[in-house]
Order: sequence, then C-alpha cells, then structure tokens
Amino acid sequence: MEDFDLELDKMELVAAAAGYYYYNSITRQPRQSSLPYGSSFMSEVLNGPDDGCQEMFLMDKHVFHNLCGILRQRGMLRDTAGVMIEEQLAIFLNIIGHNERNRVIQERFSIQVKHKPHFNNVLKAIKSREFLQPPPIATPPEIVSSNRFYPYFKDCIGVIDGMHVPAHLPAKDQSRFRNKKGVLSQNVLAACTFDLQFIFIYPGWEGSAADSRVLRAVLDDPDQNFPIIPEGKYYIVDTGYSNLEGFIAPYPGVRYHLHEFRGANQLPRNPQELFNHRHCSLRNTIQVSFDVLKTRFPILKVAPQYGFHVQRDIVIAACVLHNYIRREGKDDWLFANADGVAVAELPDIDDESDIQLASSIQDHMAFSLRESIMGAMWSDFINKWDQCTGHAPEAKVAAAAAEKWGRKNSYKWVKLSGTNLLPGYVVSIGCSSGQNGEDKSVPADMLLLAGSAIVNETILWGESTPQWKDFLNAGIRGSHKEEVQAFPKLFTYHNICDST
Repeated sequence: MEDFDLELDKMELVAAAAGYYYYNSITRQPRQSSLPYGSSFMSEVLNGPDDGCQEMFLMDKHVFHNLCGILRQRGMLRDTAGVMIEEQLAIFLNIIGHNERNRVIQERFSIQVKHKPHFNNVLKAIKSREFLQPPPIATPPEIVSSNRFYPYFKDCIGVIDGMHVPAHLPAKDQSRFRNKKGVLSQNVLAACTFDLQFIFIYPGWEGSAADSRVLRAVLDDPDQNFPIIPEGKYYIVDTGYSNLEGFIAPYPGVRYHLHEFRGANQLPRNPQELFNHRHCSLRNTIQVSFDVLKTRFPILKVAPQYGFHVQRDIVIAACVLHNYIRREGKDDWLFANADGVAVAELPDIDDESDIQLASSIQDHMAFSLRESIMGAMWSDFINKWDQCTGHAPEAKVAAAAAEKWGRKNSYKWVKLSGTNLLPGYVVSIGCSSGQNGEDKSVPADMLLLAGSAIVNETILWGESTPQWKDFLNAGIRGSHKEEVQAFPKLFTYHNICDST
C-alpha cells in the first residue's frame, strides 16, 4: 500500500510539472510582431550585419560597445533589473535617432519595459560637457593643407554660428521663440573645429534672438565656461556677428555667399570679395557639421513633445554623440560623405548683419588683423595670375586690346576704358546682328582683361551705336537691364587661373 501511495505521489508531481510547463509555454508566448523583443532584439542587431547597427543605433558596432564601456566604467550608467546598459543606450538612440513613439519602443524592447526612466538616465549621463574638447592651439591640418587658406587663416581655431532647432512650447512662450521664418525654435550657439567636432554648445535661447546677442550673453556669463581663446587666435563668424577681438567676420556690404560667385561673376572683383569668398568657403565647415548632426539625429528637425529643458538637453547630447562618433568611428558613413564633398554652396541665411564699428582698442586690432589677411591674400592672388599668364596684368590688357581691336579690324574702334578689370577674366565678345539686319558679328577672340575690379567700365560698339555705352557695366552691375536682356550671351567669363 505504501508503495502504491508513493507511486501515486510521483505521478501527481509529474502531472503538476507538466501542467506548470504547459502554462508557462502559453503565457510566455510572444505577441505576433515583425520585430523581436528585449535582449533578443539587441542580440539580433549586435550580432548581425554592420549596417543593422548603423541603422538602429546610428553608429558602428565597435563604437556602440566602446561607448557602453565608458558609461559603465565611469559609473555614469548602471545595469538595472532586466535592463543592461546596452539596452538603455539602445532605447535612447532609437528615440533621438528615429524619433520613435512610446508604443514602438515598448514593442521593440518588450512590453514590460518602462522606457522613460532609461531615456532620462542616459540623457543625464551623455549631456555632460566633459565630452566637448577645447579648441586646438596648433594650426588645423585642414588649413595647412590648402593654399587658399594658408597662411592667411593660420591662427583660426574654429567656426561659430547659430543653429535653429524646432521647439515645442506652451502658448505663453511662443511669441518669444518664433523666429524670422515664423517657426517656433530654440537658437543654439555652436562652435566647431575644422574636423567637424563641436567645441562648445549653448542651446535654449529664443528663436527670435539674434546670433550676435546670444554670443554676447555667453561671453558676458562666466558660468557658461566658453573656451578661452588663446592669444592671437580667433574664430570666424558670419555677417550676423560683429568683427571683434577673437572673432573675424566678413566685410559687410560685399558679396559673401558662394552662390553669388557663380557664372559670369565667378571671380572676386576686389580684395574684399576675395577675402569674403575664402572666408565663406572656410566657414562652410560648421554648416557641414550641422547637416551631419541633423541627418543622424532627426529629432532635431522636429519639435519633440518633451518639456523645454529636455529639448535643450537633447541638443547637447546629440552633439556629444556626434563628437564621440567622429573620434571613434573613423569609417563612419555620414562623416565619410561629408569629408568627400568639396566646399559646397551655402544656402542663403537671413543673417541680421551687425553694424561693424570698432569701439575699443581690441576691436581696432580685429579690424587691422582682417585688413592684413586681406592684403596678403590679394597680393598673392595677383602674383599667381601673373605667373599663370606670363604677363603683368596692365601690359596684357594693352597688348591684347591693340592686337585684337586695332585699326586693322573692320570696326574702326572698340574702347575699353579704365584699367581696373579683374585679373583672370576671359571675355568672349560677340554680337549676332546689327541694325537693319546687317551682320555685325565680332570675331570670337578671347581677350585677357586685368586690374583690380570691374567698376564703371565702358565699351563703345562702333560710332553708329552709342546706345552700347556702358553695356559691360550693365552686364556686371545690373544697370541698363533692357540692353542686357537683348543680348544675354554677349559676355561669358572663364576662370583661367584657379586662384580663388
């Protein structure tokens, strides 16, 4: 009897165990979804192809693992019950990299995970400015390697500009944060190196605030810890800032943006334009940095539904991650594309140009520095043109004009007045027909013109057509538009000496 009872007990235990196992297999059955959950999702991404990690976590796998190691080693994050640092970081990156909603995050990382505390913990850890490094003292290699920038900008350590990030705000604050384009935004002051890394980030200013006002506020507030500018060094800034000690701005009222130098006006016409052209080309670095930053972190292109202090911290965290990936991910695909692109055209920026008046000894020094850079740059530009053509600019003009437009020509005279034509311009002169249908085409000879700038130039097209006076000036400066429209292809310009 005892043996029978013992056998019965064993059978009951086996049945209970089977029931328990069956119950668990039912209750733990995952919901139907195209995405795995929790650690399974992490394992799939981190053990899968490289492009999977790039897509989901915004960086290469070794960069992701190294960052987790730093956060763990420094005690900036801790593993929690069921959620390791790797998964906490992945949740954060999915939100700022894909702007994912709560439901997607919960399904991807398991329904039990409350992701908000993990997001906040990672944000607090990463937003530390200790990841932002001070500017280099040595001349950046990006300047040394270019004869367009070196030695003229040898003491430039970086670029400063403002970046607008869409903002979500209560109604009472919206008027202050509405920028000139009518969009609610925070104005973010940024400084970056020519290696596309951010040196300083100051988010949170109203979108209506001028860039120059934000910079002044930072410089006047020691608590912001703006990096000390080494003696003799400076940042370059755009027309929205004043030309001050430590900050070199372009010449106001002179062509600046690269698109203004296209086509017939491709070469600068005077020393100020040459300076502005190269200044703008160099300043384009920060625009490239902004483009890479917003491409990697699309949350910066929208107004996320967080408190404003969180929106501000997200900008800092994104810049910190941007820097870390730049240093650790040598083969990062976004930076590789940015490095491979030549100096690109900047979009028109509605800068509020500061009135550039020297108000102190330091300001006068900044103006003198800009003048000295411009003078050296222009002198070398003229000399290089002379080497390309083999003639002094003035002699080349006189010889070419006498040879091509002398008395032996069927036209008795064609006059070029003045000597201040830009070195390096090649002008193809031609006219399809004259008065009464008579063919008055001019031989398509190429005439080298030289001097300092095209200003108030006059060309007389035969004694019978005095209306053609000043039409060269019309083509450049925009006057006499009806004459230019009649012969839109009268003049074409070519750069024979790549000196800009």
